[in-house]
Amino acid sequence: MAYIPPHLRAKPPSPAADGSTSTPPRSSLASLLDQQARTRHGPCAPAPTQMSLRRECRCTLGGLPPASSLLGTADELCDAFFHVRATPEAGLPLSCVRQPAGECEGRNTVIVAALHAAGDTPFVARYHNEGREYHAERVMIEHAGLLAAVRAARGGCLRVHISLQPCHHSSASRDISCTRALFAFHERELLPRGVALELVVAYPYRSHWDAEHMTRAELIELGARTLFGPRYHSNGNATDREAVVAAVERIGPDAADRAVEAARQLMESAREGTALLCRGAPHLFSVRAMGPEDWEWLVSLADGEVQAAWRDVADERWFTPERRKIRFAADAWTAALLDLYRCQSVEDQEPMEFNQEKDSKPAGEARDGAECVCASVSSNKGASLRAGSR
Repeated sequence: MAYIPPHLRAKPPSPAADGSTSTPPRSSLASLLDQQARTRHGPCAPAPTQMSLRRECRCTLGGLPPASSLLGTADELCDAFFHVRATPEAGLPLSCVRQPAGECEGRNTVIVAALHAAGDTPFVARYHNEGREYHAERVMIEHAGLLAAVRAARGGCLRVHISLQPCHHSSASRDISCTRALFAFHERELLPRGVALELVVAYPYRSHWDAEHMTRAELIELGARTLFGPRYHSNGNATDREAVVAAVERIGPDAADRAVEAARQLMESAREGTALLCRGAPHLFSVRAMGPEDWEWLVSLADGEVQAAWRDVADERWFTPERRKIRFAADAWTAALLDLYRCQSVEDQEPMEFNQEKDSKPAGEARDGAECVCASVSSNKGASLRAGSR
């Protein structure tokens, strides 16, 4: 069976009234190509996310209006952190609290940063992308409120929960490395003040994909979005992918080959970035996967009814036993992936196959060589902040 990366997975065709399945009409291909010709962009436009529609790209816990929370509703929490993409590399199915009525977009990186110092949490904030060239990591490290809190600190830990592993010349904006930007921020602002940085990753970013098991059309689409713009996106629909390929071929005789090469470079850069995070980070900078305490913390920053549903395992409105199981399995797989990169050089990296029973460890368990640099301050996450809403 051909490998299909997460962003290209097609949804099953919807059943018609007579029980048959329908596919988009072939005429849609011509329509999409005509749109490309008229707009000088690709055939498809990406949809905005829940978080980008409803939230400012930077928000502090202390600055929230009354009766609001940092991470909001169950839909918003899922779109930011809880959502699991269908991941055949890990044997993980799609898991989303909005199913079966919908599905999270999940394309906007979300960060929750908490500065833990002197046994307290004086600063907590949420960030997400401000634009294609302005990633969530940059929004965070340029935030005046965070900088002021850091510059007043002496020791402690900045714990950064992030929905997707930071890019490293591996996104549609190939000139950007958020991995190196975080390293520079750490060395410039945190290290001189004795503040550690702990990066907690909810899901890897392209470092687990395998170009050798992707079709040429899939590679063309991935590369075309980087070279020619975000409209070259099929949303996993096979017919739309044909439109993307045809639109790319109309650009020029070598456009498709350039897109394939760009896709391969993106995945190579992603593997290099993961190796840097795991084996080349500066002093007092660590990276790990999510664990149970992390979920308790993030849920405490959501709406009250979301917190209540998380605590009550009998409440299956959003966090069913199956969805919890899949989410925790995703955390174990992410931890195993990071461990693999800690043990190998970037030249040796190959996309991994995950055996859940063999490779997983209890979520949150320390791994050899991956001890948390923030252990000394992790015991007190600020009990007064667990209510999340104010």
